[in-house]
Amino acid sequence: MIEISVKHIGQFFCILLIFFGGILLIFKPEDTCFFSGWFAVVFLSILLIYTHSDFKISGLDICIFLFGLYDVFSLLLSPNPIVGYPYLASSFIGVCYYFVLRFYLNTEDRIKSLIKWYSVFICLVSIIALYSFSLFVENLSNVGWDNNVSGFKFLYRPLGYLNNVWNTFSIVCLGVLGLCGWYCRDSRAWLIFLYVALILVIINILFSFSRGANLALSVFLLGSTVLFFCCKMSLRKKIGLFILTLSIIAFALIPYYEDVLKSMHWGETVSQQRSVSGRIASLYAAWTVFKEKPVIGFGSGNYSLAVDPLLFEKENVAFTNFAPNILVQLGVEKGITGFLIFGLFMGYFFGTL
Repeated sequence: MIEISVKHIGQFFCILLIFFGGILLIFKPEDTCFFSGWFAVVFLSILLIYTHSDFKISGLDICIFLFGLYDVFSLLLSPNPIVGYPYLASSFIGVCYYFVLRFYLNTEDRIKSLIKWYSVFICLVSIIALYSFSLFVENLSNVGWDNNVSGFKFLYRPLGYLNNVWNTFSIVCLGVLGLCGWYCRDSRAWLIFLYVALILVIINILFSFSRGANLALSVFLLGSTVLFFCCKMSLRKKIGLFILTLSIIAFALIPYYEDVLKSMHWGETVSQQRSVSGRIASLYAAWTVFKEKPVIGFGSGNYSLAVDPLLFEKENVAFTNFAPNILVQLGVEKGITGFLIFGLFMGYFFGTL
């Protein structure tokens, strides 16, 4: 018989609050009163007061704190601080959330509980996204555009996210599911559930028809396959499960295999050609404006403000005014100082791995 104490109930509600705090970070609801920020501060303060276990500050902790501190500094020197406030708010809440995780998730049982909650959430969100994709295809069919789904992927907004943002979220979800699989490796029921969730996330990524996402997914699948065939399981079961996985994914992609293959190319369609040319134009423009403020940059959220005058918006040369990658945006908005902090963070991150 399982005994439930006040301590167990308190831990359950703490995990629940941390879980919903992460959901708020993901969906970013309108929070004009900064309620989520105040809540994060209060929650973190309570943990600092009542945490009695020894806690050592790591290099990653210092890097995360420097990220948040530099966002404040960047806002003060920004030529257009208005657009920087939302970024600062998200950064502040993110830093608080990180330290809440660091202080509270100090046992394997707590980590396992939170990872399970997030795995269930990921599965539900993936199902909703697939339903959203079916509605997207149905709308294209109603206007006679269903023969080229990948050509209209810029209209696809799963859960309101841009396609590239959704891909980033989905790839992170793969890591969360893999981590949950490690913690739940002795539970067959959880492993079956995580297998289904993993398949749903992979199909969602493929249905985004994104070259970058497909490349990242290929790296993940290659590494996962190597680890899978190294685990303790009979070779017959491994081969069977591997074939089953490929069959499920292939069956789901049958109606859209041409679109998926087309998305693997880099310059076959007009959209791909304009995307590549637009990224090259953005790269040159970013380098030009980077030299104007190389040390501190233009401030968070000011990438478009800095680069747009050089992108010839009245012509059809540039495909988009978004940064071609995170490094370019980091250089324009945060300068060399931001690069140094980011490099320090990545060094400690890979060192920890």
